[in-house]
Amino acid sequence: MADKLSVYNEALRYMSQRSLASLTEEGKARRALDREYNNAIDDVLADSLWNFAMKTVEISADTDLDPVFGFQNAFTRPDDFVRLVNISDNEAADTDLPRFDVDKDNWYADVEKIYVKYISNDSAYGYSINDWPRPFASAVAATLAAHTCYEITGDKSIRNDCIVIARDKLSAASRLDAMEERVKFSPMGSWAQSRLSGRRSASTRRGVRD
Repeated sequence: MADKLSVYNEALRYMSQRSLASLTEEGKARRALDREYNNAIDDVLADSLWNFAMKTVEISADTDLDPVFGFQNAFTRPDDFVRLVNISDNEAADTDLPRFDVDKDNWYADVEKIYVKYISNDSAYGYSINDWPRPFASAVAATLAAHTCYEITGDKSIRNDCIVIARDKLSAASRLDAMEERVKFSPMGSWAQSRLSGRRSASTRRGVRD
């Protein structure tokens, strides 16, 4: 489980800097990390469709908003919105809304309600450090190092190294998260299906004899 101090210290290790003893330790490094911490999280959240940060909400048409030309209704984008996963017109969210438009703050559609799945930076979703998978925490730490390295070290070579590390950590975290998603929804293999079918058949035969 990650915590803010461990993320800070991992970022400092990527810069070959000493660790902080606490989050209240005075110094240039801690102030730079404090300032860029949320920016680093936001950058990583925006990069991929992280399973732990996905949130689904029902949004009703906002009657105080005028829809854009060609659409009947407007919908206000949530404050914690980072990146869209999908928009649907049904609660199961099993089909994409076939026709909608978007601007900086709103969505537009011809239905009365939309169901939106998105990456959230809410404190219970993307900003919930207790729920971060370890690879995501490392990606945040590496991105934080890339954001702050030159200010802390004054060394362009170390900064360039941190940028490469951040890219690699982010790529690895995204790949692992996508693999978990595929495993979660992958169809049952033929071997497992045959075993399950055999068990069902046996249960049925036992039921007939009983």
